[in-house]
Amino acid sequence: MNKLIIGKKLVELETDIVYQAIEISYYGKLYIENLLPNDYIVQKNNSKIIIVKFNKREEILSELFNYNGYCNISYAYLVDKDLNKHELSISKPAKTIWRTLAFNWDTSTTKYEDMKNVGANNYTNTLKHKAEIDADTGVVTQTKETGKKLSNLSQKDINLTTLQSLGISSRKTKKATKTGQKIKKGY
Repeated sequence: MNKLIIGKKLVELETDIVYQAIEISYYGKLYIENLLPNDYIVQKNNSKIIIVKFNKREEILSELFNYNGYCNISYAYLVDKDLNKHELSISKPAKTIWRTLAFNWDTSTTKYEDMKNVGANNYTNTLKHKAEIDADTGVVTQTKETGKKLSNLSQKDINLTTLQSLGISSRKTKKATKTGQKIKKGY
């Protein structure tokens, strides 16, 4: 039942384990919008997304983040309050994979790139109008061509949280880590 579900725009968690942290490893260009409250630290770097819970509530928040780009998660796991690691299976119900489709590619007129969701939501549909004038007759022929192009929409991460957003000084955190002191909120 421990699953990370990749939807068309949303990545969510399905579990009954009260987690303290989640690590997600991905590849490709992925931009995220954090959906968790401010007492969760959400950071993204080096093809990893790290989520750390900084509260003692026995809650399981399932909606983690919205994404834009190519969401190809290679593995994920969560850590419970006893520091036990639990692997998450990756479920991609919205992703269209060519080998799972039930038709013959040799006779199909549909291009794979034109299908609804191939795990990337960073493309927009385009419509190009052309007008050509026949030199002999002077007749104007108008045509419309559809296509796809890379979108510039949300090409950045949104609402990621840090220790500073929790009111914790990073300089004091480094000092406390070296000396073994407890870190106080608002310190």
